Amino acid sequence: LKLPQWISLAISFLLFLLIIIFYPVAEKVHTQSVLRVFGYGPIAVSIFLIFWVSGGILERFKWFGIDFVGEWSYSLYLSHWLVLNFISLVIGKFGFQSGYWTIIPSVGICLIVGYISWRLVEKPSMQYGKKILSP
Repeated sequence: LKLPQWISLAISFLLFLLIIIFYPVAEKVHTQSVLRVFGYGPIAVSIFLIFWVSGGILERFKWFGIDFVGEWSYSLYLSHWLVLNFISLVIGKFGFQSGYWTIIPSVGICLIVGYISWRLVEKPSMQYGKKILSP
């Protein structure tokens, strides 16, 4: 999908606003409830669409490491819920509630833990699996 940059940025901004609108809904829905899809679903779709429509813009940020996230996305997927629950517990112990102010640090911590998990568990396991399965 190739759109002019200003359209990509405008769509990304609107999708970001959608995230801001649905975040309070996601926070109110219990994480074990089937209804969480109504809170987190639009957020997840918006994040995906932001990256999709702004793909040309993101090409400029390859040096930033965005392209490497795809390599360890499975580790990130497996570890993010542990990290987010841990962050919520720690924040709760100090008498705070998670909110908008926790999004950026939480994403950063999830990325760090996802990378560490990929580096220490997933990548060596894949290399070992290839080693023992190759003729």
